[in-house]
Amino acid sequence: AEVTGLEFELSAKLLDDLTINAGLNFVEAELSADSPLNDAGGLSRTGLSGDLIPDVADMTANISAEYGWQVGSEYRAYVLGSYQYTGESFSDFNEFLIDTNTGIESTTVNDEYNRQGDYSIVDFKLGIEAGDWNASLFVDNVFNKRAIVQVFEGSFRPDPGFNFVEKPRTIGVAFSKDF
Repeated sequence: AEVTGLEFELSAKLLDDLTINAGLNFVEAELSADSPLNDAGGLSRTGLSGDLIPDVADMTANISAEYGWQVGSEYRAYVLGSYQYTGESFSDFNEFLIDTNTGIESTTVNDEYNRQGDYSIVDFKLGIEAGDWNASLFVDNVFNKRAIVQVFEGSFRPDPGFNFVEKPRTIGVAFSKDF
């Protein structure tokens, strides 16, 4: 396999109490040689040189902003918001099965090949910290986006298959202490 890409990261302290972090990543992950043919009746789901590697998003991006302020002399309160974007990927190498006799794509559709669309997730946190401890209230996946992270379905399965999805909106309290 060969993976090439470009990544940008930025961290900026715009004000004494406001920090912005951002990242942008472009990836092209592909096979640099044919993978072995797994013969299943003359057809294979194998990948060929130049095929994109399954489940690798073509682009990801993120941005977060944290604003903090002093509460009395000992405590620091903060609010943090973040946004993550994941671009599309595919669940298998090829849209069509590979003919094991010729090593080229056949006209038989590979029903394991599914487009895994792009999605965005927003998280939020409100907290207070002092010294070696931190307590916060958080909301992950604020808009309860049911993003499909990985598609796993096809004819080889005895059931209709299933999808892995982003965890649903989660509201919680967290406490940490450094030792």
